[in-house]
Amino acid sequence: MTKRISLWDKLSALGHLKDPWIVFGDFNAMFSYGDRSGGRQWLDVFPKIVVMNKWDAISDHSYCIIKHVEAGNLGTIPFRFCNYWMNREGYKEAVLCCWNNQTSSKGLKGIVQKLLRTKHVLKRFHRDNQGDIIGTYKAAKEEFNTAKGNVAANPSNQSLQVVEKSTQQVYISAKKDYTSYMQQHAKLNWMKFGDENSSFFHASLKKRRQENRILSYCSNEEVIEDYPKVIEHFLNHFKNFMGKGSSATRRLDQTILARGKILDI
Repeated sequence: MTKRISLWDKLSALGHLKDPWIVFGDFNAMFSYGDRSGGRQWLDVFPKIVVMNKWDAISDHSYCIIKHVEAGNLGTIPFRFCNYWMNREGYKEAVLCCWNNQTSSKGLKGIVQKLLRTKHVLKRFHRDNQGDIIGTYKAAKEEFNTAKGNVAANPSNQSLQVVEKSTQQVYISAKKDYTSYMQQHAKLNWMKFGDENSSFFHASLKKRRQENRILSYCSNEEVIEDYPKVIEHFLNHFKNFMGKGSSATRRLDQTILARGKILDI
């Protein structure tokens, strides 16, 4: 009891700070259904928050430090192939035109050069042809539903039937791209269309990206939060046991090869 008196005295003294405050906790008492609305408010409003939990021996509760971290200097974004690109007009021509061009090297090195060149072509194809996958799908769905409603109200109107068929084709194409996009990013093969699950899965993707970020590390009980230093630390960590060189890139000894059976031209 005497230790808790000292604890509450220290807590009450924190009110004199001039820095910004934040109050959070497990607020279960709801006065109306509207208190539950708003979705994942914390992740949407504070996407770059890092929480560090600390243990204390005075109370049976633990305290945590909340910090807003800017993750700059993210480096080069890795190339990711999107499966729905193959459904876009001009994809095959763009790839073949790039692949059939000659390279300055032969053999495996030439293939690597072609792959790197094709990667840049696909990136440009992605910027020029992707657009807003989710927005396009929602707009196509809304237009198709509107067209179906018009046909239901006027079943004998042939012009409305033509519009319905055209909007249906656009909707099917947009739905195919959207489904491929969501399955590939969420890695959920079982995800079907149902109620589209849009808000839930987008929130899940955002949460997973937040959890996978590494913004700090501890060194001799000191927390390092300088993002370039964090990157350097983890790169050096993997280099220590993976090595910096590769035995696969060493030159072959031609004298040893000449002793055995080799293929001619």
